[in-house]
Parts: sequence; structure tokens; C-alpha cells
Amino acid sequence: MTRTDVRLVPLAATVWLTAALLVGRTVPSVVVAGVAALAAAAAFARARRRRARRAGRTALPGVVLCLVGVVAVAGVVAADARAARSQLLAEAAHVGARVTVDVLVVGEPRALPSTWGGPARYAVDVRVEQVQTGAEGHARGAGALSETIAVPASLVGARWQDVVVGERVSTTVAVTARGHDGRRARYDLRGATAPRPVAPASAPRRVAHGLRAGLRGAVVGLPPDAAGLVPGIAVGDTSAVPDDLVDAMRTTGLTHLTAVSGAHFSLVGALVLAATAALRVPRVPRVVGTVAVLTGLVLLVGPDPSVLRAAGTGAIGLLALAVGRRGAAVPALAAGVVVLLLLDPWLARSAGLALSVAATTGLVVGGPLVLAGLHGARRWLLAAVAAPALAQLACAPVLVLLAPSLATWSLPANVVAAPVVAPTTILGLGATLVAPVSPGAAVRLAALAGHGASWIAGTARTFAAWPGASLPWLPGPAGAGLLVLVEASLVALVVVRVRRARGVGGSWDP
Repeated sequence: MTRTDVRLVPLAATVWLTAALLVGRTVPSVVVAGVAALAAAAAFARARRRRARRAGRTALPGVVLCLVGVVAVAGVVAADARAARSQLLAEAAHVGARVTVDVLVVGEPRALPSTWGGPARYAVDVRVEQVQTGAEGHARGAGALSETIAVPASLVGARWQDVVVGERVSTTVAVTARGHDGRRARYDLRGATAPRPVAPASAPRRVAHGLRAGLRGAVVGLPPDAAGLVPGIAVGDTSAVPDDLVDAMRTTGLTHLTAVSGAHFSLVGALVLAATAALRVPRVPRVVGTVAVLTGLVLLVGPDPSVLRAAGTGAIGLLALAVGRRGAAVPALAAGVVVLLLLDPWLARSAGLALSVAATTGLVVGGPLVLAGLHGARRWLLAAVAAPALAQLACAPVLVLLAPSLATWSLPANVVAAPVVAPTTILGLGATLVAPVSPGAAVRLAALAGHGASWIAGTARTFAAWPGASLPWLPGPAGAGLLVLVEASLVALVVVRVRRARGVGGSWDP
């Protein structure tokens, strides 16, 4: 069996830890970057001297690489922390003043319950790029103060239902500080006036907006569970999922199905690779075509940080498969983590990144161990059961850190739901793509996807109603560590039994 290459794992772990400790702190980041640069230079010089003396192998090259990673991520954190701090927004939140802001729309509008007799209101995730005080409206008044920033915020106002992700607009708002909560400072922008266009969204973004709207139209006639789940599973649009179904899916560990995850991108990419391989397309065009399709999928579901994270982690196994190196999955995962953290160091404190990396690690490391030596129908059957099981086992310690409880029926629920996830996803994406050309065909495809969505909803509701669906567990790192020990013991027991059943002797070298 191919030996796993773990040489880039220390780099990824170092970059992750550095980003998690430094995000939001400008001065410490600059200091750490300087110290790490000096240490990297000293270690590099020492490594060259050892090489000149033809000394034995040393860990110094790995140390140098980790220190360079620290320098890079600390520099990115310092720049990001400076851009994500706004004195004008903080002052406006403190005194209750209204300000004029230019914002970039980064999320689809979500309808909010309207007050009695009041106009419909919408919540929109935005990034504040320009803030101006001292004047109502868009005109820059005399004596006004202006600031260019990059601060995430949530905006609430009427007449915001038609904004498009990627569009830049201006509005006047009241500001409320939400707090840090382990992330960068965020603000609530309330009482927003109607959006005034500043710059339109790009053509691909407008096309994606239309496609998503077409899918929402195609599911109108489906039962409520299916009408909410089909867009959620296909393109991550969970705005219509019933609240009680959300609770049931959370209890049974199925919420990942309505989040655009690495598995989502892996499924689509694998289909493209399989189709191009069946057509005998050469390897390089196959990879290029797969990358193009996955890029289109990113644009369709919305290129926010969570989607980019999912695309990066989901493409890792496909990259290893495309280049023909099974042992490349782990170094590709480590490299992907480094790139994602350099693009957005705040992901280091994101549970989403931890869950994506954990699930991908479980699949690329545990999958070959489970499937080794199996062929034919037995291999496919075991893969169908093992994939959700490995992902769930790998994610469980992270989930315990978020909430000290165990989703008792999560594993069987995922196994029961797994067979319909891929067909539902593909049919939902098909309905999305054909909606502008043939609304009737989109409705029929959405109806077929609705059968799978109804199966998933029924699975969630059934298992959530079973006794002991959620059991308390030891909280914090101690609980996560205990769960890791329990899972490691179970995995070791399974491995020993499988090896004995196959009659394999000696050590197991993954």
C-alpha cells in the first residue's frame, strides 16, 4: 500500500496555529513576523553549513519551511487586521449616529418576518468598503469624515430583495456593534435606506443569481420539506428549509447536506472526471475541464469564504486522483489548508474549516485502509457505508467542542441518507442549469430531486424522534480528547479484525 506523505502536515499545523493566535492583532503579528523571519534566516544559514560539511539528514529544512509559513501568515494577519478595523463604525455604534456606507453584497437576501402592517424587510450579508459620517444621503458633505475599510456586517432594510451577490451599493444606516465572538468585529446595519447602485455585479454573478432564482421557481409545487431541501442540497440555498426540519437535521448530524461542503465539490468533480475518462480525454484536458466546472460551481453557489473552503478541500482528493498519485492526498490537503489560511486567516477560528479538513482527512486516510483488498460489488457496498462513517468519526471531536453532546443516531442516519444524496444533488443542479432554457424540464427534474429530498427529510425526522437522539458528553478539549481515544480504540479494533479475517500478517503500512 502507498505510504502516506506527511511532510507538509507540520507546515499546515504551524500556519493554522499561528493564524488562530494572531487574527485581529496587528502589532503582535508584525512582531511575530519579524522574529520568525530572523529565525528562518538563521536556520537556513545553519542548514547550508551542514550541507557544505555533508552532514547527515536534518530536520532544519522542515523548520525553515514552517518559519517561512509563520512569516507569511503573520504578515497577512497584520494587513487583514488593519483593514478590518473601523474607527468611524465603532464611533457611530457608540453614539447611535447614522452613517452612509458603500457595501459589497456577499450573501443572498433573506426575507424576515414583517411587523404588523409594515413593509417586508430583508437581511443581507455585506462587506463595508467605505463609510462616511457627517452627512445624510450619498453626497459627501463639507466636513464629513470618510474611511476605506473591509468589515463584514449584516444589513437589514426594506426594498433589498433584488440585490445581487457581487453588487456594490450605497445606503444610509444605523450601526450596532455585534461584538467579536472569536471572530473579527462585526456590525449590524439597521434601518437601511433603499440601495443606491455604485457598481453592478459581474456578468457571471448575475447569471448565477438568475440560475438560483430559477431553481427556487422550479420547486414551488413540491411539499415544504422537499421545496426547502432541494435548493439547499443543490446550491446551498437554505432560506426555505422549515425550522423544525433544521432542528431534526442538526440532531441527526445531517446539516452538512444543506451546506456546500467538500463532498459536494468532490461529487461533481468526480462525475466530470469519470465522464471525460469514459470519452478517453487525455489527463491534462481532464484536469482543466474539471477545474473549469468546479469554478463555475463556486460562482453558482456564491464564492464566500465557506464555499471557497469547501471547494479547496473537496478538490484535494480529485487532484490526487487526477495526477495519478494516491499518496498525494494528504500533502495536497496540507497545501490546501495553507493556501486557504493565507487567503483568509480568520478561517483558523472557523469550525467550518476544522470540519471540512477533518472529514477530508477521514476519507483520504481511512478510505484506503478500509477498502484495501476488496474488489467488485463488495468494495462499492463497503464504500457507500464507510464514507459517511469515516467522515462522521473524524468530525465528531470537533462537533463535541462546539456542543458537548453526541448525536447518537448520526452514523445510521447518514448511512440511510447517503444513497440518495448524489442523485438529489445532480438532479437539483440539472434543474438549476435548464431552468432558463426550459422551465418545464426544470420542474420535472426538481420533482425527481424532491423524492430524494423527502427521503432525507424523513430520515432526519425519524431518527431525531428516536430515544436518546442527543446524549450529553464531557465538554471542552477534555471531551474532544476522550472521544478521540474512544474512536481510536474502535478503529484499531476494526483494523485488527479485518486483518485477521484477510489473513494478513506483519505490520500495516498505510
